[in-house]
Amino acid sequence: MIHILCVDDEPYILEITQAFLERSGDLRVDIASSAIEGLEKFSRSGYDAIISDYDMPGMDGIQFLKKVRERTPDVPFLLFTGKGREEVVIDALNNGADFYIQKGGGVKAQFVELEHKVRQSVQRRQAEYALTVVERHEKFLVNIIKQSTQAFVVIYSDGGLGLPNDAFCHLTGYTEEELKARNWAIDLTPDSWRPADTNAFNALESTGRPQRYEREILRKDGSTVPVEILVNVDRDVRGEIRYYYSFINDISERKLAEEAVQRTMKAMETSIDGMAIIDKNHMFVFLNQAFASIYGYERPEELASRSWKALFSPEERVKFEREHIPVVMRQGSWRGESVGIKADGTVFPLDVSMTRLADGGFISVVRDNSEMVRDKEALRRSQEELKSVFESSQIGIYRTDREGRILMANPALVKMLAYDSLEDLLTSTNAYDLYISGDRNTYIEAIDKAGYVSGMEVAWRRKDGSTIFVRDNSKAVRGADGQTIYFEGTVEDVTERRMAVMALKKANDKLNLLNTITRHDILNQLILVQGYSDLVKEKDTGGQYADYLRRIDRALRAIKRQIEFTRDYQNMGVKEPTWQGLTAVWQKSLAGLDMQGISVRLQGDGFQVFADGMFEKVFYNLLDNSLRHGQKVSAIDISIEPADGGYQIIYSDDGVGIPIGDKEKVFQLGYGKNTGLGMFLVRSILEITQMGIREEGPEGRGVRFIITVPRENCRTA
Repeated sequence: MIHILCVDDEPYILEITQAFLERSGDLRVDIASSAIEGLEKFSRSGYDAIISDYDMPGMDGIQFLKKVRERTPDVPFLLFTGKGREEVVIDALNNGADFYIQKGGGVKAQFVELEHKVRQSVQRRQAEYALTVVERHEKFLVNIIKQSTQAFVVIYSDGGLGLPNDAFCHLTGYTEEELKARNWAIDLTPDSWRPADTNAFNALESTGRPQRYEREILRKDGSTVPVEILVNVDRDVRGEIRYYYSFINDISERKLAEEAVQRTMKAMETSIDGMAIIDKNHMFVFLNQAFASIYGYERPEELASRSWKALFSPEERVKFEREHIPVVMRQGSWRGESVGIKADGTVFPLDVSMTRLADGGFISVVRDNSEMVRDKEALRRSQEELKSVFESSQIGIYRTDREGRILMANPALVKMLAYDSLEDLLTSTNAYDLYISGDRNTYIEAIDKAGYVSGMEVAWRRKDGSTIFVRDNSKAVRGADGQTIYFEGTVEDVTERRMAVMALKKANDKLNLLNTITRHDILNQLILVQGYSDLVKEKDTGGQYADYLRRIDRALRAIKRQIEFTRDYQNMGVKEPTWQGLTAVWQKSLAGLDMQGISVRLQGDGFQVFADGMFEKVFYNLLDNSLRHGQKVSAIDISIEPADGGYQIIYSDDGVGIPIGDKEKVFQLGYGKNTGLGMFLVRSILEITQMGIREEGPEGRGVRFIITVPRENCRTA
């Protein structure tokens, strides 16, 4: 319906105009007999068009037009008048009249023209208004897009870009002007992502539906940024594509979050602890292989979409529902011990940790405690056994601090020191009081230096004042800072053994004295017998007793060598072993022997051996053996070679050697052509310091004695 105001001072004009215009049914006409009345009606009601006469009393049509334009600049205004002067027409059009229609002529024709002009002016005004609304709307949308924090850009069919907003400029690193000179496919799309673009644009063109997809955008600095794109298309009236427009979201943070989630899920999947995610309905939505394995299932899928309750007994389920889960929901987490049920029905102990999730579910971490429970039980039994050993041991066990306070002692030590009870020992004495002659300070110095003492024999004072001798084996227990916290160790009462050793030493001293006296007396008697034998030789001028006298001489020499062996064997092991230079020992060994015509070579200058004081007798007897039995010896060689576990000293000559069957027998007591004592003595001396000897020379080509020396028994000076 078009609402029209008609203003004229002629009533019949108003009447006929109203009649003609309203006959179509879609025009409604209000009338006013003056411009003043027209302004009043116009003020009260809005009109789609105004028809006005020019020549009216009080205010003519031009003045009326000006008043209307002051209020509404765009309402259609038609001047319908009998005045046909040109200046009136110009004045009307200059002041905003839409049409000028002159009265007169055929009545019907002029009202048909009037109706046509009214409709035309109203339609034009509506079209202009609609266009203005569209323009405003478009401008409004452009402003919204420009100010939006979401990136936006128009992409033309050739890849050119338009209307990039600030967010898109920031995303790409280009200015708006730079982007207008760039191409979507060439400048902003990495090669690997072009197929994704092609697929999305093809789907958009074929379906007409906006496409959402992910890709990366190449920035001005050469870096890439992951984005999510929503692309749509705009077509003209013929259906031809005008351009594509895209809304773009930077999804860098989402990608980082997704990667973090993936890493977390990967960590959960590979964790040795059982891990599961349980929803608010108590159903598993995720569990790793370790979780399934802990409960005896081969694959996590076997527990998928099942409730955690299936893994616990009714009693344990009640505990979780009434006690543990409320704590999780209230405090955010809970950790404790429980008992689970494996797939085969086996019950086992486990450690459970639960953490609440925002959606009402929770993460559960479980660990099979079976081994730990077994270890605890084993530890308990071990502690009981240690306690039993501690209390029943016949060896004293103690712990003291640096100041000498006795911190711990077992019953054997209490008894050893003649105290009535442990309390009596702890409260009545100090470790310093136990030691006689300041041995406690010696003990402290030794343990500070090495961290331990081993086999240290000291004298202790008992409660009753008597003295006992103990063998101490102990160590210092230190803290992280290296400072000694306490000493702990064991002591063995060696008083009786010490007394027995002393008694044995006295007896041995007496025997040695007796042996020395006996050897001295026998040697004196041998000298006497030898003297008389020599006198008999002088008187036996006919040689009647020569054979007997030779036998007597051999017997006397054998007796002398045997007596000398008893002296050497008696002295063996009497003194503590010492470090001895091989060169010096070799020179002493050569001193008492006739080496004329024999070349001797020693390779081992600076080599030292930890050996018994009789060590030189080893080489003396080897040399004597070569001289006595080698028959054709012209060269003797001593060399040193590394060997497994230490070194070996090699003694060799170029004599006749030793038969294969006798290579081990030569070391037996009494075996051989002479006394059978020398090689036995050699092996005995070496064995005192864990050395050994064997013979492995080729028969008929000289001897080759190998003396093995442990690594700890040799050094280079």
